[in-house]
Amino acid sequence: MDKAAKQRKQLARDGYTITYGWFHDGWFHSDNEREISKVPYGYDLTHTNGSGTPEWYDHPWTLEKEGVTIYATEPYHIGGNDWADMARLVDEGWDVEIMESKYSVHNPGETIVIWISKDK
Repeated sequence: MDKAAKQRKQLARDGYTITYGWFHDGWFHSDNEREISKVPYGYDLTHTNGSGTPEWYDHPWTLEKEGVTIYATEPYHIGGNDWADMARLVDEGWDVEIMESKYSVHNPGETIVIWISKDK
């Protein structure tokens, strides 16, 4: 079993439910206005990587536990604009955590794990 599979199993044992993508269809863009309004940034992106998503939005997945949704993303690097986005999210009431590599479910040791959440 690879490292990512082990981590997914550990998160499940810890009571988390994992889904891939931030929307029901797994893609960043959605036609569901209610769904969009609940995720970090929705339509209001400060910069993109050419595909319509911010550069820090890579390998997205969500965790749910006790009614709280954690929006996770695993970019391979983050730069100046990405840090500005993280600061803006905090200013808007989101909790942003840069997690240890052991929390990676995509490519442990190679990606940066970012968890974004709001209290219920």
